[in-house]
Formats: sequence, structure tokens, C-alpha cells
Amino acid sequence: MERLLIKFSLCIVLILIQLKGYECCSEKERISLLEIKDSILNSNCEIQDNLDSWVDDGMGNCCDWDRVTCSATSNSVTAIFLNHTTRLAGTTCTLNLSIFHPLQELVSLNLSCNRFYAWTHNAESEGKLSILEKERFKEKGKEENGMMW
Repeated sequence: MERLLIKFSLCIVLILIQLKGYECCSEKERISLLEIKDSILNSNCEIQDNLDSWVDDGMGNCCDWDRVTCSATSNSVTAIFLNHTTRLAGTTCTLNLSIFHPLQELVSLNLSCNRFYAWTHNAESEGKLSILEKERFKEKGKEENGMMW
């Protein structure tokens, strides 16, 4: 009877571990977020926030990272808040928008209060990014068409 209880307990623990694994963003989204971090940190901009919680440990839940919001139902990334990641004074820099493309459920992207003045992208990313909410880009002293966010 004791062995049966141990086996049953072990099965329950394994099931809980498996279920916990489904409560996080996909590997594709995690890699995409790490590429976004790398792109910002390797830009010419002076960095204000190193995005330290965005860790490449191979198994981290990017839904738990700072500045990232995920859907409660699908656990996919739905919002990224990259405001104030670079210092407003100093060199302007370029952001490659195509790195956001793997985030299929992304509906809000906050890039305000940064020195991103220009961007590069491919045709595939242009259509995807046109559906993002833009209210965060509109801020006093910032140009939406001039790309300074």
C-alpha cells in the first residue's frame, strides 16, 4: 500500500510539473524577446534599462519578465513596454522592426521616451506592425512620422 501511495504521489508531481510547463510563452517568443534585448543593447544608444530579467537560461518564462505582458488564456506575448530603455540625451539609434514579427499576438508595443529615430524592417513586418496600438507613440515632443520615440 505504501508503494502505491509513493507511485501515486510521484505521478501527481510529474503531472503538475508538466502542467506548469504549459504556463509560459513559446520558445519562439522567448527567442524573439532575447533578440529584441540584444538589438537594443547593441545599438548605438546609451542604455538606461538593461532588461536584466530577460535571461537566456533556456527555460525561463518570458511572461514573468519585466516589461512583458502575456494573454491569460494563450500565454502568448500581447504587450511589450520598452519605454525609457534608452537615455533621451545622446545618440539616436535604429531599431529593426522585423524582430517583432514572431510575436504573433502582440497588440501593444510601447517605444516612447527613447532615442529610436529610424528603423529597418522587411515587408513582412510592415503589415504586422500596422495593427499595433499607436497611442503610446504619441507623446509631447515626439514625432510619429519622424520615428523619434
